[in-house]
Amino acid sequence: MAHSLLLFKQRLSNEVEQLRTILLWELSQSDNSYEQTLSVKLKSTPTTKWVELLQNNVYPTLSEQVTRLNKVEAALCQFEQGVYGFCADCETQISVSKLNKDPTEQRCKSCANKSAI
Repeated sequence: MAHSLLLFKQRLSNEVEQLRTILLWELSQSDNSYEQTLSVKLKSTPTTKWVELLQNNVYPTLSEQVTRLNKVEAALCQFEQGVYGFCADCETQISVSKLNKDPTEQRCKSCANKSAI
């Protein structure tokens, strides 16, 4: 499992960089002057503050990327806290196959099924 955890962390780190690059590019290429200004502001903002800044300031076209960025950053934060891969509800380990499907997963299969009801 330790090797898998390192792979998940690398995947998440790569994804967060890709999302940041995409968001900057999309904002800078926008016809909307507000979004262009936001791209400039992001360049001078610590990346740890991006989600907070973006959540309240982007148009629906980018909301999916912002939501995903938030999930990826939360998963990376769990690594720092030593709780990555554990269910947020019952604290059991989330299966490797579930994390392979989505490394930002927060719940084990049982708890995910309960919350879907």
